[in-house]
Formats: sequence, C-alpha cells, structure tokens
Amino acid sequence: MSQGVPGTPPAQVLQDAIGDAASSAASFGYAPGDGEPLMKKALAEEMKVIYGSGADVTPDDIALTTGSNMAFMATIMTLAGTGDEVILPTGATYSPALIASFLELATKHDIALIVDETYRDFILTGAPHSIFSGAWRSNFIHLFSFSKSYCLPGHRLGAIAGSPLFLTHVRTVLDCLQICAPRPFQIALTPLLPTLRPAIRKNAIAIQARHELFRRVLPSPWKIGAQGGYFAYVKHPFRGVTAFEVSKRLAIELGVITLPSAFFGEDGKGGGDQAESDKTRWIRFSVANVDDEKVVQICERLGEAESLFQEWNVDNN
Repeated sequence: MSQGVPGTPPAQVLQDAIGDAASSAASFGYAPGDGEPLMKKALAEEMKVIYGSGADVTPDDIALTTGSNMAFMATIMTLAGTGDEVILPTGATYSPALIASFLELATKHDIALIVDETYRDFILTGAPHSIFSGAWRSNFIHLFSFSKSYCLPGHRLGAIAGSPLFLTHVRTVLDCLQICAPRPFQIALTPLLPTLRPAIRKNAIAIQARHELFRRVLPSPWKIGAQGGYFAYVKHPFRGVTAFEVSKRLAIELGVITLPSAFFGEDGKGGGDQAESDKTRWIRFSVANVDDEKVVQICERLGEAESLFQEWNVDNN
C-alpha cells in the first residue's frame, strides 16, 4: 500500500484507441509544444462539466505536459527565482471554501496559488471548487494528471491551467524539458473524454467504498488523520517510535509495504516533547491500488503488529 497506482486497467475502448493511435502515421511527428489543440479544447470542455458550466476555461488557458510532475516542475521553474520560498502541499483534500480562502490570501499578497488537482474526479460531493467561475487567472494555477482518473500512469500526460501570459513563459521551459508531450495518448483520448465519465465515476465510487471499508476494519489503536483520493494518512500506535521504523518492520516482518508521511514533508526525526514525537508517527497507506480482500488482510496484519512488536509500547488513546 505504498505507491499510488491505479488498481484497475483503463477502459477497453481507451486501450484500443491508444493502440490504433500509436500505430498511426499521424502520431509519429512532433506535437505542438503545449499540446494538441483538439485535446486542449476537449479538456477545457471537460473542465466545464467538472467545475460547472460557468467555468471560464478556454484552450488558451491550457498546456499539456509529460505527466503532472512535469507540470509542477515547469510551473515552479517559471515562477520561482533564487531565494524564493515554495510552500509545499500537504497531501490533504481541501474543501471548496478553504481553497477559496487560500486564493483570497494569495491574491492579497500577490503570490501564486498552485493547486494539484490530480484527484479531483474522486470527489463525489460536488464540484471541487468554484474558482474557475470567477477572476482566477492572476493568481491561480491548476495542475492535473490523467494517470489516476484514466488509469494510465505509464502513458505520461498532465496539464497546467493558467493565464495565457503565464503559459507563454511555461512553453519556453517545456521546450527545454520535453519538446512535446506524448502524442498517441492525446490523439486517442481527445474524442473519448465525454464517454469515459461513467467509468471514472464508477471507479471513484469503488475507491470511496474501499476507504469506508478501511475505516471499519482498521484496528482501533491506529488512527486515521485524513483520507481522500488514493490515500489514507494513519498515525501508528507505538509511542516514541518513528513511522520510518514502523514501516520498515511492517515490510520485513508482515509483508505490508507503506510509506512514512515524512517522505512527503517533515524529516521524521524523533525526540522532543510528545507533540513533536507524534508528528513522526504518520504513515501513508495507498488504499486505491488493492482490492477489498487485501484491505481486510492488511488491517489484520496491523493488528498482529501490536503483539509482534512487543518491545514497543502501544498508545490506546
């Protein structure tokens, strides 16, 4: 339960379309550096479905990249200079109101708010936010990955939505990093975006149910702090022990592979008072890439860990 890998293959119609596109002579040449025009138009229309018909997004606001990591790097390389501070994301799923308050703060201080919305299609309670329906271009930058929603992490495709002026500079960076995003996937996906919505929603409902199962069967001393998208962040029950130590023993002794949350932020060093020590106890579980049976098995093994790791004190609070 370590890496955020889709647990199901892409829809067969998309698999077939990628095969056809990859063998087509039309896909062999360079694509435009910021993406196929028809693909950008299709994505803009899809965003109007996801964020509401009032979303003010056009193809000119979009650049396609070789995965969302490329989108993030190109954005940072465009914006940040020597000595600039970049406040990293936390991995949590934010409410529309909180995202709006972040944008208000960013606008007040004239800084960029960069939001990675890779997991937007797994939010089943409504639109992720309404920012695109207002004046968003001055301070808001949206990043997206096609890997999770369309179950295709091996076919690298990501997107940046930002002001056309900002994207003018992004294109210069992208020309040095990627030349162009992979063309066959863009050609294959463009006409299929609307037809794939039911499959994406079905997958999102299944993952939500798996999160609910994980909450039900997780042993009580293990505490969930946040859940959303593919992941759950869980505080392990062993006092004074870092998540790194626990994850290592889970892997070696119980065959459960996880990642300490410190890999994505804090350094995970112990010591200090109880509050500081607790910060090092968080582990990230990828719930999406295993089936329900494995979720149950893993939680049973977490229960076994409490007796197997006898030299560690369990916090039952």
